[in-house]
Amino acid sequence: MSASVLNPNQLKLFMSGTEFKNASSTSVDLSYRDRTMDQLWTRKLAEAKAPAYTGHGAGIYESLKNEGFNKEHYGGDWDTPTLMFAGHRTDPVPVMKQGEGHHRVAAAAEIERESGGRRTIWMPVRYENHSQWAPTVPPAVG
Repeated sequence: MSASVLNPNQLKLFMSGTEFKNASSTSVDLSYRDRTMDQLWTRKLAEAKAPAYTGHGAGIYESLKNEGFNKEHYGGDWDTPTLMFAGHRTDPVPVMKQGEGHHRVAAAAEIERESGGRRTIWMPVRYENHSQWAPTVPPAVG
């Protein structure tokens, strides 16, 4: 079965860094320091390009560039890049919020951009539901 006949709403098990970055419309890391996603991605990439062991996220760019994505190297399941469904059940399309893995996503997207499309770094995606998408159910009486 080719990818062209799959349901477009099917959740992806793997995404490239560029695809992951583009899917994230907001982030748990947005704060007073980063008011936009562009500011956040710029900071996360700078941190990922710093020499290894010099700060949070440091060395990830070089590691991804040289070794690709290695789940065990990055801490196992808890540190897998995460997209969270956020928003409200009445929204027509759920908001996809970046949870974990910002440095890896920023570094992978940059490596893909620098390669001119010749290299793709695939990463597993974990989804979490942090929304109010569950239907409203009145409490049981009795």
